[in-house]
Amino acid sequence: MSYGVSQSLKIITLLLFVPTTFAKLNDYQQFVSYPYLEKTYRLQAEGQYSSAILELKSAIEFAPEHQPYQVLLFELLLANGQTNEAFAVYSAIPKDSRGTLLSRLIEAQIIDNNLQLTAELKQLIEETPAQQRQFHYQVVASRLIAKGQDALTYEWLSEIDNLPPELIEVQMSLANKLGEFDEIEKYFLQIPLKKRTADAKRLYAFTLFKIGKTHKALDFAQEDPQSQLSFDIYYQYLQANIANGNIPETNSAFAWIEKYHQLNSSLLEQKFEHAIQSKDRDATFAVMSQLHKSCQKHIDLALSFNWTSRAEQDLIRCENTMEQELWVTYAATLLSNQQLQDLITSGAKYSTYISKILISRYVSQQEYQLAVNQINQAKLADSYVETLAFSYEKLGQLDLATEQFIRLYRDTKDDQYLDTGSFLLLKQNKNTEALSLLEKRLIAAPQTMPQNLVERISQLYQLQPNKLSSVAIESLAKVSFSQDLVAEMLRLNQACSDAVEILTRANIKTALSWTTRALCSANEDPVLALQYWQKSYEQSPSDETLRAIAYAQGNLGQHSAAIDSLDKLGDPNWNQADLLYLAQLYYQQQNYQKAEEFWLLAENDTETWLDFGIELAIQQQKYTKSQALSTQLINQRNQFNAQQWARQAIIYQGTGQKNKEIRAWQNATKLAPEQETYQLSLAYSLIDSQPQQAYEILQNLTEREAEIDTLIWQQLGYIAAKNNQQDAAIHYVKKGIETHTQGSEPKTAELNWNLHQYYRDLSQNWHFSASFSQGSGAILGDVFYENSNLGIASLPTNNISSRAEYFFNTTNKKWSVYAQLSANGSNSHPLSDWSQELGVSYKIFDEYNIKTSLGAQRFVSGDWEAIVRVNGGLFDQGDWRNGWRFEDAWWQRLFYFDFLYLPKSEQLLGLGRFDIGYTEALKTSSKQTISYYGLAQYDFRRLQIGPLGNLSSYNQSSLGLGLKWNLYTTPEFYYDRVHSYSLALEWRLTVSGNLTNDNHGIFLIGSYFY
Repeated sequence: MSYGVSQSLKIITLLLFVPTTFAKLNDYQQFVSYPYLEKTYRLQAEGQYSSAILELKSAIEFAPEHQPYQVLLFELLLANGQTNEAFAVYSAIPKDSRGTLLSRLIEAQIIDNNLQLTAELKQLIEETPAQQRQFHYQVVASRLIAKGQDALTYEWLSEIDNLPPELIEVQMSLANKLGEFDEIEKYFLQIPLKKRTADAKRLYAFTLFKIGKTHKALDFAQEDPQSQLSFDIYYQYLQANIANGNIPETNSAFAWIEKYHQLNSSLLEQKFEHAIQSKDRDATFAVMSQLHKSCQKHIDLALSFNWTSRAEQDLIRCENTMEQELWVTYAATLLSNQQLQDLITSGAKYSTYISKILISRYVSQQEYQLAVNQINQAKLADSYVETLAFSYEKLGQLDLATEQFIRLYRDTKDDQYLDTGSFLLLKQNKNTEALSLLEKRLIAAPQTMPQNLVERISQLYQLQPNKLSSVAIESLAKVSFSQDLVAEMLRLNQACSDAVEILTRANIKTALSWTTRALCSANEDPVLALQYWQKSYEQSPSDETLRAIAYAQGNLGQHSAAIDSLDKLGDPNWNQADLLYLAQLYYQQQNYQKAEEFWLLAENDTETWLDFGIELAIQQQKYTKSQALSTQLINQRNQFNAQQWARQAIIYQGTGQKNKEIRAWQNATKLAPEQETYQLSLAYSLIDSQPQQAYEILQNLTEREAEIDTLIWQQLGYIAAKNNQQDAAIHYVKKGIETHTQGSEPKTAELNWNLHQYYRDLSQNWHFSASFSQGSGAILGDVFYENSNLGIASLPTNNISSRAEYFFNTTNKKWSVYAQLSANGSNSHPLSDWSQELGVSYKIFDEYNIKTSLGAQRFVSGDWEAIVRVNGGLFDQGDWRNGWRFEDAWWQRLFYFDFLYLPKSEQLLGLGRFDIGYTEALKTSSKQTISYYGLAQYDFRRLQIGPLGNLSSYNQSSLGLGLKWNLYTTPEFYYDRVHSYSLALEWRLTVSGNLTNDNHGIFLIGSYFY
């Protein structure tokens, strides 16, 4: 699986969250307002704010008190420029829910009305507590500055009285940016002394320089002369006076710094240079004594003061301490060309050196003709042949230089002159002439032709392959080291087969021949190419060959070997491409820390470097860093391709920017609509906020016959169920079951089980259950079928019950009707009392299994009587859930309660029971578990007892231990009829109460669910 696909699948599994837009809305409000809200968001995204406002107002009509709608309306009105209407909405929002909306309102009016706030807004600002008002000012200021509204922010702050110190400092900064330097001093003085920050002081001090109040800045420095700020003030004062050439002020600044601070080497050098520039000879040499300058410096210094005699004296004085070459150099510096010529004329001891000085000076002064003349005058032509050629070249007389070297070659037959002459011809772009000259030499005596000349002519043949004649090839064949060059030339001429044939026929095994073979076979047989590179390196180790080996190993997936090869190459020889390749190799080994180290060493602004850095940061989950690099890349490219937008979506997901993530996926799908992975990722990102759009995208993919696996069908089923589309939900979940074996990755057994369970819940409108209990004491529990008219002493010791229930919509299971038949009795009369119950149930909460029921109950020995019932279970969600799991063992718990009220007789029966226990999966071919649990139970009865029907209350508290066996049947394919069986053995100890006379009891309890 590719990297992008794996990352997309990773996104898909992380995007299932519940939207909060409808929080605190009832089902009806959600149902009727959702279409308007969805259209509002779509129009808002398109910038159609007026239309969006109308749609939102329609939604508000169904939920006028819903604050999120009001806040959204406020934002849309501001975006549409309807500031007054936004103000009215803001006024209607409760104060404790306004948050920073006031800041948005102030900001909007400032920008839209050019600082003209309405009277109502001004009054609202005045009524805001000072601390909150300052907070809003700070928020508005920061937002305006972030939008580049510096001038508007500055003007707005100027109109506000009693600004806090923080905003005054902002005002100073804005004044500095806008060039309002005269105002900075006023603002600074408004800040209380103890609240003046270091930044404010620094801005104030350096502003004084800008507005010409230098002495005031210096006085400010005197307040704390030993501080860094004071040093910086005087340092700027010093630099300004040095730049302006103000000698007295400069001296004063140096003196002050020396008094309160220490002159570092840099300032000593500045003082030294200042003394030189101010022509203060005494001060110059005094400072120079502190710097311990050399003889050379003394000479230079004397020369800088035009104190030539002192320089000459120092040069003579240092004759014995200075090296001859250095002394000659200074002699050349102190003496003019004419003086040197005069020394030569007078027969000076060092005339030859002086002539060399003149030649060198003429060349450095680009007086090449004088250099040629001096060489000839001093009869140094034999010693300055290259200088002559160089001078001719600089004089633009390349023909003369070339002719000279060619003449030398023809006279002496020295290949060195041929080398130089051919090189000069190449410099003149006379490749044909150079080739002709070299070719004559090759044909005349190929066996004695030097290798460098063979290489040069080979290079020329590579540039002009059509000039490579059969005669030239035959001549090259007579030189043992030329065969590999010929082959390489053929390779460069796109004739790899001929090159390999020559090398094979001649059995050439030089380093270059192996290189040619490697380059020719790189595409067709990279393994063989690597072997050739290694042979080339064995014969002639070189950095380039070792580098080629490393890259070949990396391309073959031999990452460790490639790293070893580059290590052998050595970091001094690494270029940026090598560093980036090392980073990629470590990345492939999932050593992201090393990959990052080499990536940083390879730093540049290329797209390749940025792309890899983004991928690496994402893999390290450093999403902020990846975002910064991505921003740098988009600034460079101005646009992203589809793959880069998909990667950007991953970054937004990692940084929690849901809306930007959605837009990134939208851009990716727009650029590459054929990429189904992008479509799937977009759908998953929309599930929480725009489930209907996600549903439509997934449906479209199914219509396109895209490769949809179990997870996608499952999500379609969930969304359809959320929209109460029972038939569609059943269809999609069934498709998920049918495709559980498809896809690039196998699905887990647990996923298959969950899908089948969900399919059962969706497809079964009818639910059936049955249970029985047999105890050594009175049966108490969730089946209140005992006939209370028989008296409290008649509590049953056993019971049996069966129930059929029909759910009108299985996607939410809100409403159902049920019928129940029960029987109970004593050990001597097991089924002495039968009862019937009919009713309708309503599930109160979506998240919790709590029901309320209205119905009628009738005993065989009695009449029908209305009943009201509330029952349910809690605390069994998540890791504590009951039922089968694909684990070895787990903990589970359940709090169950059941209350039954008979309005006519005012009888009330109720219980609360809490079970918690440890469950193990039995190692069998079927799904069986055994649970060990503890229980706590409380029973309550308010019953009519005796012939008079008086109401009497009873209760009982008990603790107990239990052992339960469970079996979950698993039909072959569809789990549309799952059967669950359980059998439990419990021991209960009566703790308190008067409901029964039993101190303890043992009970056998069985159940069946269909």
